[in-house]
Amino acid sequence: MVLELSMSHQNIPDITVDKYEETVELQNNCRSFYLNRKKASEDFKQSLNEHSEKNVGIGKRTSLSTAMDKLREEMASLVDQDLSLMKQLMTLNETIEEIKTKRLYGVSKDSVAESIDGVDRRETNMPQSMSTISLNSDH
Repeated sequence: MVLELSMSHQNIPDITVDKYEETVELQNNCRSFYLNRKKASEDFKQSLNEHSEKNVGIGKRTSLSTAMDKLREEMASLVDQDLSLMKQLMTLNETIEEIKTKRLYGVSKDSVAESIDGVDRRETNMPQSMSTISLNSDH
């Protein structure tokens, strides 16, 4: 493996840019995986509810069918815990990456947003409160 260290137009090594792109790609893949898992979990719960409603009309239930229903409920609970932990890990990873970026470049998402907000206010001569409202509104 040969590492090529050339400088980009902003005096940032290309290897750093590549690592940043890899990190962003990994985060996007994790988000996509999480959303797919969440959808699959919702589908599983839906089928579990339909299965439970269908079995309510059946008069006699065996201990095996009762045990299987209990197992399905436990599985749904474990999947929920898994999704919760995955979401926490993704949030933690994003925070770590932001801290790394801040240490490397001396900027954060907040400072970039403040810079953009300041430019917008200067261009439109709006007070800060009005500019903030326009940037943060959903309209």
